[in-house]
Amino acid sequence: MLWAFHQSRRVDWSSVRLIRENLSGSGLTVASLFTADSTLYFEYPLFSTPRFGEKHWGDMRADFLLFSPATRHIAVFECKLSARFTSDGTAPRTGQLARLATFLRHCEAEARSLVLLCPAITDAEDRFAVALRNALKYSNGARPIKGFLAFWEDVVDALREEAV
Repeated sequence: MLWAFHQSRRVDWSSVRLIRENLSGSGLTVASLFTADSTLYFEYPLFSTPRFGEKHWGDMRADFLLFSPATRHIAVFECKLSARFTSDGTAPRTGQLARLATFLRHCEAEARSLVLLCPAITDAEDRFAVALRNALKYSNGARPIKGFLAFWEDVVDALREEAV
């Protein structure tokens, strides 16, 4: 449903905050990830090859995959309400977010972001914040990935009555 709202330009992404995994503000919004040439794909299968990565992320689909060719930026959005994480859950090295972060690390992009869209939280030890923090800790290396939380409540507040 969110993808349909996005496609019909009914989401004001400049109103959806990006929060760091330690719950400090980043001063950014989801709109800062987009450029005029950005393309947002829904339920997009992650790239894999038979020799590398197929078993690791080839069977996973990104809830949203954002490409911005002008800025050479790629972002993966994982959307959660209350469902558990798949693919080893929240295991720091092999869990769902860790696999998405590892996928991003291997992408030939100048900027990489992992955004976890979840219910609003106020505790830095909440399971969503911890899962994101752990995934980034074990997946970041020479090619860092920016990790953010975004909240469903902000998305709902950002919905417009009509397309712009």
